[in-house]
Amino acid sequence: MIPFIRRDTQLKELMDDPQCDKVKLQRTYRQFRWINRMVASWDRIFTKEVLRSVGPPGTLTMLDVGCGLMDNAAYLNELAGRYGYRLQVTGIDPSNVVAEMMENRRLPDGFTYRQCYLQEIRKNGESFDLVISNHLLHHLSEPELSEFLNDLQRVTSGIALMNDLRRNVISWAGFGLATLPVRWYSFLSIDGMRSIRRSYRPDEIRQLLVSLPSHNGHWSVETVFPFRMVVKYTADGGFRD
Repeated sequence: MIPFIRRDTQLKELMDDPQCDKVKLQRTYRQFRWINRMVASWDRIFTKEVLRSVGPPGTLTMLDVGCGLMDNAAYLNELAGRYGYRLQVTGIDPSNVVAEMMENRRLPDGFTYRQCYLQEIRKNGESFDLVISNHLLHHLSEPELSEFLNDLQRVTSGIALMNDLRRNVISWAGFGLATLPVRWYSFLSIDGMRSIRRSYRPDEIRQLLVSLPSHNGHWSVETVFPFRMVVKYTADGGFRD
């Protein structure tokens, strides 16, 4: 098989191994703050898709799925504040290491962390104005992704933005070179390159969405320069472009 034509689902990220080095794993979570600021493009995505389309300023509820240490949510709250909005955030992540690191972590006002999966949120009947995830989709198989997106529809009353990598050999090589200095310090470099190999392309997501059970809303898949994509769900009656 020609590399990058299809997802390399045989690759497993080191940080997903329950027996991985805990110290390196903690370092990796801490490094996510600066690497996401550099590559995730949340400033452009969140401003375009949310802050310019949600109506009068006020408080918005937001669910951050796979939140890690909630650094992305804190950054988006800063951005929202510039437009007169305030985010009331619930972050969820099933990781035991994240739960341990969050015990003594000081969160902004209005932020709550819970150790759970999205299914629990859906079963509780909870819903949020905004739902986000960052670098989560590529961890999921196609059946897992279908289930995840189906649950996502049911907890989103406004907009959901799934921000993820877009498989590309140039980004794979570039990320490997850029993170070479920390290759042995944490899992950031190796796992980042594996994540790119495991990531979806927009056409693959669109094909999967065709078979997704319909709900009261619509989906779109948008590319973001240079090597990213956003899977967006807009609930009927929710925020509009």
